[in-house]
Amino acid sequence: MELKNSIKELAREKGYSMINLADILGFSRQTFYKISYREAGSLSTLLRVAYLLDCDVTDILDLTDEQKKEIDDRAKKFNEA
Repeated sequence: MELKNSIKELAREKGYSMINLADILGFSRQTFYKISYREAGSLSTLLRVAYLLDCDVTDILDLTDEQKKEIDDRAKKFNEA
């Protein structure tokens, strides 16, 4: 799931739009757009979003199956060495 979709779905469940989130958290809409598309944003920023949405950061940062496979493959190679 794309970060934008994760945030959008979680926000909708709480009754917020993406614009509401930006306003409440004190981000410009442009900054929040960049955060949503993984173009910007620190862990601190993501923690603030997660806090507002009453969720865990891992609910927002969902790895794709391809990313999980890549990590698993690298870990396996490391452990075999």
